[in-house]
Amino acid sequence: MPVVNPSTARYRSKNLGDALEVTIPVHRRWYMILFLSVWLAGWTAGELGVGGTLLARLFTGSVGVADLGSGLFMLIWLTFWTIGGAFAIYVLIWQLKGQEKVTINSEGITVRYEIGSFGRSKTYLKKHLLNLRISPESLTYNSLRGGLRFWGLGGGAIAFDYGAKTIRFGSSVEEAEGNMILSEIQQHFPEYR
Repeated sequence: MPVVNPSTARYRSKNLGDALEVTIPVHRRWYMILFLSVWLAGWTAGELGVGGTLLARLFTGSVGVADLGSGLFMLIWLTFWTIGGAFAIYVLIWQLKGQEKVTINSEGITVRYEIGSFGRSKTYLKKHLLNLRISPESLTYNSLRGGLRFWGLGGGAIAFDYGAKTIRFGSSVEEAEGNMILSEIQQHFPEYR
């Protein structure tokens, strides 16, 4: 009978003396990377085709009264198509290069979502932070938050209460790895128990 070896943790931690830095790479979903790559090829064709048609009409001055309706439709379509494509490009780059960097110290917790050297950070002060815990989030599609989770954006297995909101991080960790991270945080900072 074959024996299953336990998986190793994907996160990395670094003791910075007065702080602990936990880096969690994105869990790459290869089916999503493949789908988005193919979809973006079609997106590019649509973007160039409709955008080129609109520009040709504009610069040749061949816009008649009958063409205004179709031109307006193409402009609105192109706007939403461009927004959708920008989102798809962001998700694709996030899947390939993204990571969460969580810095914990006695003052609070900073969660940073970054791609390379670009990113956004939010700091949560310890005095407002309660109940740091593992809390797996169910995936629901009937909300913006649930929809973003499907694409690997936001949420996570590690949570804490901050005022009247629940804040989550560790979107790419399973419950077991989340427990490892939580244990390491509480070893360095017992006040987070």
